[in-house]
Amino acid sequence: MTFRLAILTLLLLAELAFAQARSAVELNLERAVELALVGNPDYLGLLNNVERAELDLEQARSLFKTQIVTSFDSDARTGAQIGSFFQVGVRKRSTSGSAWSLGLHGSTFGDDSLSEVRLSYSLPFFKDPVATGRYTLAQAELDFRHRQRVRLLGAEELIMQVVSAYFGAALADNGISIAKEDVLLAEKLQRATDLRKRTGRSSELDLHHAKLRVAQARQRHEAARLDRVRADNRLKLLLGLDLDDSLLIDRDLPAGLKLDLASLDEDTVEQWALEHRSDLLSLGEDLELAGRKLRGRVGKRRPNLDVRLQYSLIGEGNSFVDSFKVDDRRIGIGISLDLNLSKSAQDEKRRLMLFYEDKQRAYDKLAMQIRSDARLALLGLRDKTT
Repeated sequence: MTFRLAILTLLLLAELAFAQARSAVELNLERAVELALVGNPDYLGLLNNVERAELDLEQARSLFKTQIVTSFDSDARTGAQIGSFFQVGVRKRSTSGSAWSLGLHGSTFGDDSLSEVRLSYSLPFFKDPVATGRYTLAQAELDFRHRQRVRLLGAEELIMQVVSAYFGAALADNGISIAKEDVLLAEKLQRATDLRKRTGRSSELDLHHAKLRVAQARQRHEAARLDRVRADNRLKLLLGLDLDDSLLIDRDLPAGLKLDLASLDEDTVEQWALEHRSDLLSLGEDLELAGRKLRGRVGKRRPNLDVRLQYSLIGEGNSFVDSFKVDDRRIGIGISLDLNLSKSAQDEKRRLMLFYEDKQRAYDKLAMQIRSDARLALLGLRDKTT
């Protein structure tokens, strides 16, 4: 029991020593903003969102532009003959739809083996952008740009919050000093009133009033201390600091930047708001992408057609290894035609039209709301200045 008490005592002493060794964080406004941009958890989450969107974009680019092809198939035929076919290759595609591919193709059937190294260049005709994944890549690019804008707006909002919290903490610190001076002044007045009462120049009621002023001053001092703790904690949370950290705030407050928005005309303020609202910009990009999909759909669906130029090195032999000896070189033209016309082009176009109309209505509604908010804010600023 004694040993356990000694251990607990040592731990307590170590904790107290660590708390005393913890240095106070000296802050000015610039330092506070720097700490917030590297320690605020909400802003760090926005940075992670940007990184995730960038990873999604890189994956979409990789899936669209580069494809690794591997397949193997085997079959058993009459007479216990076993045949197999395999291919291994890589395909690089550009945003226009053209592609280069290099692959190794092999087949065996009984005692015959065939190997082919094939280099081909394909040019698409009547290619469906949805089927090729071009719009999936475009959507990933839009998402990445949207996350970047949200991150920039988040940094601006965080800086404004830090400025407000910093001024609040500095003013709360000054408020404690003022409240303390108020307490000292009230106590001096109480002592003076007590002396005057002893000499008969003040009444008992005057003394009670003096004591009441002291109690009220002390109450305001405690409230100021509570406001300081509240303001410090708000600032610590914004900066990503520990609640046990102590702050030394520079009391010399920097001069605020004044922007005379009330002097701007209504159209300028509305246009600025429309060009800087991230949600409206994102909705506008979604609307543009929906329009591109709609324009890409023709009234009559045509089959997907690819034309390929091929150059092949071909080898034949009685074994798979023997087939790697080049026996022939061939140049040719290949055609790939997709005749799957089961989907109704009109139904697809109608669905895209409905989606586009929904996006258009949502965009117009949000733009009108932003314009209304800008007008009300400008009206409020002008009322304050008059």
